[in-house]
Amino acid sequence: MLSFSHHPDDPIRNAALYILAIFDHYGLGIKDESYTRESSLLNSLLSDLSGSEALTNIRLIPQCDVYIAALQEAQNNFESNRLSFEEAQAEEGTRENASALKVQVVDLINKKVVPYLNVMAQLNDATYGSYARTVVEIIGTNNEVVRTRRSSEDDTEETE
Repeated sequence: MLSFSHHPDDPIRNAALYILAIFDHYGLGIKDESYTRESSLLNSLLSDLSGSEALTNIRLIPQCDVYIAALQEAQNNFESNRLSFEEAQAEEGTRENASALKVQVVDLINKKVVPYLNVMAQLNDATYGSYARTVVEIIGTNNEVVRTRRSSEDDTEETE
C-alpha cells in the first residue's frame, strides 16, 4: 500500500491512502499478539476492508483485491483449523486418564480373570492347571508388590 500512496495517478494514490489508513489503524503489532487476539483483530480488519467505500478503493489499486482475498482465506483456514484443534482438545478432556483405566484393568483381572482361571483349573487341571497357577502367582506377586509399596508410602507420610 505504501508504494501506491506515492503513485502519480491521483485516484490510485487517494485509494491507497484510504486503505493504508485502515491498515495503520491496526498496525504491524497485530502479528505479535496472541492467536486469539490476532485472529479477532484480523477479523475486524477484514470487516473494515469489506465496507463499500473500502471495496471501491480496493478495486482501484492493482492486485490489492487478490492480496486481501488471500488474507481472508488464510484467516478462514486458521479459524477452521483452530476450531478442529479446540474440538480435539475438548474430546481429549473427556477421555479417561491412565489412573482410572488402571483401576478398571486391575479390578477386571482380580475379580474376573483370576476366578475364571481358578475354575478352569478345577474343571480341567491337565489343560489349564499349570497355566492358571502361573498366571495367578504372577498376579498375586504383583498385587503384593503394590500393597508393600502403598504401605511403605503410608509409613513415610506418617513420619513426615
